[in-house]
Order: sequence, then structure tokens, then C-alpha cells
Amino acid sequence: MRSNDINLFSYSHRYQILLPLLQAQSHVFYTGEHCGDWHSSPADATRCVFHLVMTGQCRLHEPDQPEVVLRDGHVVLYLQPQWHQLRGHAGQNAHMVCGYVDFKWPLSRYVLQQLPSRVICSAEQEPALRHLLALIQLEQPMADTYMLQQLCDVLLSYILRRELCQPVDALSYGLLSLAQDPTYGVVLDAVWQQPEHAWHGEQLARLVHSSKASFYRRFKRLTGLSPTQFVTMVRLFWAKQYLAEELSIEAVAEKVGYSSASALSHAFRREFGINPAQWRLQSQKGGSEKEV
Repeated sequence: MRSNDINLFSYSHRYQILLPLLQAQSHVFYTGEHCGDWHSSPADATRCVFHLVMTGQCRLHEPDQPEVVLRDGHVVLYLQPQWHQLRGHAGQNAHMVCGYVDFKWPLSRYVLQQLPSRVICSAEQEPALRHLLALIQLEQPMADTYMLQQLCDVLLSYILRRELCQPVDALSYGLLSLAQDPTYGVVLDAVWQQPEHAWHGEQLARLVHSSKASFYRRFKRLTGLSPTQFVTMVRLFWAKQYLAEELSIEAVAEKVGYSSASALSHAFRREFGINPAQWRLQSQKGGSEKEV
């Protein structure tokens, strides 16, 4: 549950930090029409899934939950893996686009754990969603998988942005709590904007006018992370962005606050199992990163 009593103050710009940290990537596994008496379930129940109802109707079934009727323009997005099934409804055909969504970045879970496990949106209430679905529908006959996936990425980002802007449950913890905290939110801003700075506990504590011990306790309660873990993850996020720009490993290390290329490589290998040069080579070849 979410509390509506939380003041979102100047939070409006911080979802622009959290959205890239999610690094959501879609993979379309089905596009087509169901008709007659049908039912289908995702082949892999351990992954997050999305379903777009382009035309027609169907029913969404989950264990121990009332069925939900989905109609033209409905989007269902699971932010946590959950078994579910789509079924025919009242003899209606249903034209669907279905896919998996992967969250590649280690910090993703510290955002996702504060979002609803399932989101249902309707294009009737959201014009932007209606336009995106229209583009997807236009692209389907072209059978261009790459373009279809790019459009689904944009659609998912739109929905995630909307969810990130909602007040968070005051009793939960994660990066949304940090972003929405009227005092500690400045820590997110500062580390994001200056990953090259030599951040340490006392400096971060001074940002919120707190002692080091009190800061550590409050930060851990808000996020579930130590300040050091948080700074490291933000630095490695920016390191990947700079590596994609063909900067040298030494230059990347300097831009994200590591004393040397070997220090960056050590942190990179500890987190991802490969060094920066190997990651860049995989990225250039279209290879997949190690998922964490």
C-alpha cells in the first residue's frame, strides 16, 4: 500500500535518475490473435512479463484472485515474476503483444521492491499510452522485431515513470524512499551528479547535517543499502555509460572517482564478473552482460 500523506516536494526531477537505474529491456515473444476457447501462460514464470491487448477482450487469471477483464488498450506489466494465465472471454478474439522485461542493473531491485508487483493501465485514461499502442499496432504488420521491441521499451519506460512518481509506502525501504525523503534526497542528487567526487561517510553526513553514525543508520533504514554500496553502484552505472563512449579505461576511472584503472577493474569484476574491457567488447558485439 502507498501512503498519500508523503510530501513529494522537489521529487519531480529524481524519477529521471531512478528510471535509468532500472535499465528495463523488453523482449517480445508473441504477437498475434487468439480466437475461440483459448488460454495461455508465459513459458517462463520466473521472469517479469508484459501483455498488450491491441484489440478484443480476454481475462487475466491469477491464483486466489478475482479474474480481471482486459479490453482494447489495456497494458499489464508484472514487475515481479508471478504465475498468471490469459483466457478467452465471451467468445471475443484478442489481438495481443506479449513479452518479457529484464531489469539489468543491480540497483533495480532497490527500486522495484517499492513498486506494485503488477500494474494495469488503460489507454482510455492515458493519451500518451494510446499513441504508443497505435504506433505498435502500425509496426506489427512490418514484422520488424527490432522496431517493435524499441517501441515496447518506450511504452514500458512511460509506465515505469508514472509509477515512480507515486508516493511510496512510508514503512517500506528502497531508493524511492531515498528520492522522496525531503532531507536525504540530496544524497541521491549529489552522488548522481558528481560520481567522481571522493565521497565518504562524513561528507555524505554533512549534506544532511547529521553525525556519521546517525546518517549511516538512517540511510540504511531508508534504502536497505550502506552508503558505500550506493556510491559504488552509481559509479559503476556511470562507468558503463562512459565505456560506451569509447573513453580509455583510465579516463573512465577518473571520471567516476576511482584512483586508477586497476581500482575500477577490481570493482567492475567484483560486481559483474568481468573487467571493463571485456564488458565493452561484449557490448560492441551485442553480447549479454552477466545478469545479477
